[in-house]
Amino acid sequence: MVYVLKMKLKDTAYPAERIVHVRKETSFRQLHHIIQAVYDWHGGAAHIFTSGRNGIEPRWIGNTSLKNERFMDGESIPVLDETSEQIRDWLNQPGDQLIYRYNPQQDWLHSVELLEIIEPDESILYPVCVEAFHDSPLETEPNGVLQEEHAPEELVTFVNESLKRSLSIINADEAKNQDAVWEQLLLLSRIYYEEMPWNHLSTEQVFVLVDPETGTTLFCSVSGKQEDVPGLNVYIGEESFSQVLESSALLEATDDTLQAAFALNRIEALGLVYKTEEELDNEDLHLLEDHSVLFSNRQALPAFSSISPDHSVPMKLHTDETRWMILALEQTLEIIDLIKKGLEVPVLQEASVMLARVYSPEYDQFINSEMKVIRRH
Repeated sequence: MVYVLKMKLKDTAYPAERIVHVRKETSFRQLHHIIQAVYDWHGGAAHIFTSGRNGIEPRWIGNTSLKNERFMDGESIPVLDETSEQIRDWLNQPGDQLIYRYNPQQDWLHSVELLEIIEPDESILYPVCVEAFHDSPLETEPNGVLQEEHAPEELVTFVNESLKRSLSIINADEAKNQDAVWEQLLLLSRIYYEEMPWNHLSTEQVFVLVDPETGTTLFCSVSGKQEDVPGLNVYIGEESFSQVLESSALLEATDDTLQAAFALNRIEALGLVYKTEEELDNEDLHLLEDHSVLFSNRQALPAFSSISPDHSVPMKLHTDETRWMILALEQTLEIIDLIKKGLEVPVLQEASVMLARVYSPEYDQFINSEMKVIRRH
C-alpha cells in the first residue's frame, strides 16, 4: 500500500507544504532523506523524529550512533533505530502524525501527517510529490529566506526532480537490507539441502505456516523422496492449495491432464529446487556470485521461483516472497528437529487435520497447532 503524507514546515513565515506518496514500508531513515529532497536541503545536520501514537508517551526515532541529547535539552533518552523502524508501524490511520526536527542550531520543525492510504500504481516510481505549496527556505537561514519562488505546478516538477536525484540515497539502506535478506535465504537453502529433510518428510506430509505479519497461510510440501527433485514448494493461501488438491484428484480419477493443468494455472506458489551449475540460468548464477554464501556442492545449487495467475512463466522472488521463503525454510528445519524427537506429521490423504505452525506472542516463538484438511467435494 501507499501512504499519502502531508509534510509541512512549521513556525516559519513560509509554511512550505508538500503532499508526497511513499510506500508504507518506508523506513524512518528513508523518510529523512525524502524530506530533505522535497525541501531541497542537504541533510548534513542532525535530525530526529517524535511520535506519540495512540495516546502512548512520545517516542524518539533517529540515528542511534549520534548524540541526540542536543534535541532534548541535554537529557539522554532511548532512541529507536531509524533504519529498522518503518512508518507503517507508527502511522496507522488518517490523522496520525510525526514531528521531524532537523538541525539543532536552527531547530527546523516539520509535521508529517498521514492523509490517506491508497493502492499502489505499478507504473509510478515512489516516492513522488503530487502537490507543493511555497518554496522552502534556505536550511541555514532561521528567518526563512527563500531559495527561489516557483508557481505550484513548477514547484511539483522541481521537487520530483530533486527526489529522482536522491533515489540512490533514499534506497541505499533498502538495498543493504535486501542483500542481507538474500544472504539469509541462500544460507538457509544450503543448510536445508545439507539436512536432507526429504529423508523425514514426503510430499504428502503437508504442513501449514501462518505468517504472523499478514495472517497469510502457507502450505509447505517437501520434495526429494524417491524420484522427486529435492526442494520445497510453498502454496500461498487456501485457494491455491485447494487448486493443487483439485488437480491431483483429477489426474488420479480421470487422467485429465488438460483440466489438471488448468487448475494449476490458477495457483500462487513459491518454489525451491536444486540444480547443477550448468542447469542454472544466468540470473540465478549472478545471484550466487553477488553474495558471500559458499556452495561447495556445485551439483546442488538453489534456484528460486514464483508462480501466479498473473504470469504465464515462473518469475523470480520479490521482496515479500523472500520473507515467506525464509519463514518456510526455517520452520521446515524446526519441524525436522521435532520429528527427530518424536513428532509425527500427518499424511494428507489419511488425516483430517494438518500440522500447523503459528506464532505465539506469549512464548515469542512458533508453536505446534492443527488445521483441518481442505477437501473439495
